[in-house]
Amino acid sequence: MRKVKIGELINSLVNEVEAIDASDRPQGEKTKKIKAAAIKYKNALFNDKRKFRGKSLEKRISANTFNAYMSR
Repeated sequence: MRKVKIGELINSLVNEVEAIDASDRPQGEKTKKIKAAAIKYKNALFNDKRKFRGKSLEKRISANTFNAYMSR
């Protein structure tokens, strides 16, 4: 099982969301960008199948772990 540096991922996501929120874009575009950022980080943590190559369940964190990380 590989270790996930959750602190770095969360800080990066928060910084990205703050940068999007501070921009002069319309609110609808901000929402789309924030949703895309959240999906990107969710995939990095939970369900990006490309990087598991045959050991998918062994290396992937569970959905409960993902939810616990993101709610902190």
